[in-house]
Amino acid sequence: MYWLFPELALPANNQGWPEDFGFKLGGDGPSYILSVVEGSSAYMAGLQPGDQVLEIDGQNVSSLSTKALIALAQTLKTVPPSIGVVSRIEQASFSSLTCHILSTKQ
Repeated sequence: MYWLFPELALPANNQGWPEDFGFKLGGDGPSYILSVVEGSSAYMAGLQPGDQVLEIDGQNVSSLSTKALIALAQTLKTVPPSIGVVSRIEQASFSSLTCHILSTKQ
């Protein structure tokens, strides 16, 4: 079975990055994905709110502020620039968990 997706119309350049590609960023370094528009190119690429941006077009940007990251992305020739992220939202379920706190004071 084949799934068909309509082609997404991408902007001709990165001047409106990241909003023109369907997501918003925040953070003073590192930068994080704040929101992703359903059906956008960012959504189709798998970006999720809470993802930390690690690289863009192969460049390490893990310590850049959102303002600096956006400025860099908007100068890149690749449309859209490739983006590497790591998920920072973790899900966990705990059952019958007992914690013991040990004091190391002497």
